[in-house]
Amino acid sequence: MRWPRIPRRRSAAPGASDAPETRDPHARERASMVATQLEARGITDPDVLAAFRAVPRHEFVDEPDPYGDHALPVGSGQTI
Repeated sequence: MRWPRIPRRRSAAPGASDAPETRDPHARERASMVATQLEARGITDPDVLAAFRAVPRHEFVDEPDPYGDHALPVGSGQTI
């Protein structure tokens, strides 16, 4: 099965008011997560990395640090 493509966002010019960090306060956390948790472990697929950069994990993960490198509870005492 081929997953749908996630459109890549174009970077704004340095200092522009619509820079991703300005529009999305969590963009920097996602970029850090991708660099330290995925790329550092050898994950190189551009579509996978783009998906992790795009998904607003803080909207789905009910944890104090949604972008941290730790197990997440899924109920019934289980984690992923």
